[in-house]
Amino acid sequence: MNGKRDKDLAVVIGNIMRWGVIVSLSLTFLGGAVYLFTHPHEVVSYKDFIETDFSIVEILRKTFDGLVHLDGGALITFGILLLFATPVIRVLFSLIGFIFERDLLYVFITLIVLAIIVFSVSGGLAH
Repeated sequence: MNGKRDKDLAVVIGNIMRWGVIVSLSLTFLGGAVYLFTHPHEVVSYKDFIETDFSIVEILRKTFDGLVHLDGGALITFGILLLFATPVIRVLFSLIGFIFERDLLYVFITLIVLAIIVFSVSGGLAH
């Protein structure tokens, strides 16, 4: 029975990865089409470009505000965020699987991986 459960978990994780990439690619493509349709004559100039850092909270707030207004740039950003979130969701499902299997070593390792991800997303050592 344990082998079947492992195979089932592997299938679920594979589907999460597959569908995460498909949905994020579709949203990003749709966002690009919306952006090009709503900004047909915009000329981009990188002459005065200044890179600014935003916290993940600001990025999420701006993205969801833009999604409410069907902003193409927000759709692109949401697709990219979903692409980043896909492997994190995979790690979470792996954690759930290891908990059900009572494999404490892998639960511990997966919790370390999640802690590293949370630490990195929250700013890491950059602050």
